[in-house]
Amino acid sequence: MLHDGNERPGDIVATGIGRDGEDLCIDACVMDPLAGLAALTLLMRQRRTWHVAHSAIMAEKFKKNKKRPGEPNGQTMEQRVRAIGKTFYPVGFEVFGATTASCIKLIKTLSEKAHERRGHHKATFIRKWTTEIAMCLAKRGAQVALARTFGVSAENHVGFDVGGDEDGPMGAPDAEQFIGGEEELGGW
Repeated sequence: MLHDGNERPGDIVATGIGRDGEDLCIDACVMDPLAGLAALTLLMRQRRTWHVAHSAIMAEKFKKNKKRPGEPNGQTMEQRVRAIGKTFYPVGFEVFGATTASCIKLIKTLSEKAHERRGHHKATFIRKWTTEIAMCLAKRGAQVALARTFGVSAENHVGFDVGGDEDGPMGAPDAEQFIGGEEELGGW
């Protein structure tokens, strides 16, 4: 927690693995590059299609430069975390599996620390965690796709609206998706 409020600067605090031995406040952000595509200008749509992980990179920049509500001239998140002696480290992902250079750098740093502290094989560590992250994104993306398909199907067949559109591209952040079928609704 930051001293000046109830803000959590990251999802994970990695103790002592920063460049100068400081703690890293790692903040993960998952973006859907197709979200809001129709509302974008042609140039913005081209950037998203030409650059892998463009949405994730932009999310990292947004997180670093985020200011407290009502303080447009206040310090950024990066500055506020630095003031407490830690490093703010946002890591961006896209729902289709693309990651940013900062993600690759973080996994490499973690593999080196795992090797130093526990004797883990660096390349195996990198492969394992890169695969683990990709599978987690793929599973969550598939759950959301199934839930959306079910919602559209339910609405088309019986006029039943299951909602959930307001939760974002990957669904509600703290809830499992409702993945139903005919047996759960008693048939159509």
